[in-house]
Amino acid sequence: MWWLGDIRESLECWERAYSGFRRRPDPAQAASVAIQLAVIYDANFGNHAAAAGWVARAARLVDEHALEPLRGWVLIARATDADPGQHEAMARQAHQLGRTSGDRHLELCALTQIGVALIDQGRITEGMRFHDEAMADALAGEGELDTVVFTACEMMDSYSRCAQYQRMAQWIRAADRFVERYGCPYLNASCRTHYGEVLFATGDPDYEEARLVWNDLIDKRPALIARCAGVGDVIDSVNFARENDLLMAVRGGGHNVAGNGVCDGGLVIDLSPMKRIRVDPERRTVRAEGGATWADLDRETQVFGLAAPGGKVSETGIAGLTLGGGIGLLRRKHGLSCDNLLSADVVSADGRLLTASETENADLFWGIRGGGGNFGVATTFEYRLHPVPKSWPPP
Repeated sequence: MWWLGDIRESLECWERAYSGFRRRPDPAQAASVAIQLAVIYDANFGNHAAAAGWVARAARLVDEHALEPLRGWVLIARATDADPGQHEAMARQAHQLGRTSGDRHLELCALTQIGVALIDQGRITEGMRFHDEAMADALAGEGELDTVVFTACEMMDSYSRCAQYQRMAQWIRAADRFVERYGCPYLNASCRTHYGEVLFATGDPDYEEARLVWNDLIDKRPALIARCAGVGDVIDSVNFARENDLLMAVRGGGHNVAGNGVCDGGLVIDLSPMKRIRVDPERRTVRAEGGATWADLDRETQVFGLAAPGGKVSETGIAGLTLGGGIGLLRRKHGLSCDNLLSADVVSADGRLLTASETENADLFWGIRGGGGNFGVATTFEYRLHPVPKSWPPP
């Protein structure tokens, strides 16, 4: 279940397995499961207290039953909460245990953790060598299939923190071949998509297409294009642009005639991968991410015979039109797009995620309804819906 991406179901299975191995009793298997539970609670749910409890449980079993082959995994699990110096020492000890016992899975995961610790100490070049070695061996088939997921996710996290986006993008493309060969939606759903994709002006085959907008007369060349998969990517991108004094443009649907969704020499925050839409037909509301177009939104709302006042062109992005006011075919009966905006999630210039509505950050809410996009990066919109008969296909 974990491999297929159903983390909660996987967690329940692991917890039942732990209870079963304790009753059997099989302390080695119980300790292994406890370590896995610690990883899931920490990495997937951010529950550090539960993770620490499972690490302590595994360590006690290892000590009581002299389970030396598992001691390295306890070290790795504990290292993530240690300071960078201790983290490195514990990871190196785990690496040595992996080499001694012939456990390639442990050895490569420990290599990755050494890389994490070194980068956290500011020794970026040295840390990248360890990450690169672990990734190369893992993708070559050393260790286990889970080794690739562990090394890839830790590598992406480290390279994101030290702004090594081009190196991360290169490994992401290499990992794509692994996903094609073995499946594993989890690697894309939980790791790659968490960090999205960064395209560079040199060396990325997708760059030329990604920089284009609807108006063919616009020919701008940004230095970086951050294809965001979620709010975390947007926050990281805004912080990166601010800290590096980069010109920034935000692209929703890319339909702006003036070409405001792209810039020369700066960073484009591309929301086009963020198209998730959720309709609540009972409340007659819809929540949609900033990369959706009106065609995307209408497709979902019209299933329920509902619509939000949009523009006249289906290729227009919901974000730009709403922030600019939004004059459309339903304006006489239901008003402008901005009149039907109930709330929006906005990433501010200092990297904070704010909710703007009539009751929360009301001044910001007043500004974004027609005032344009310079108040922040709007990542999600909530609209009021109205009964509108289906117009296509014709009866």
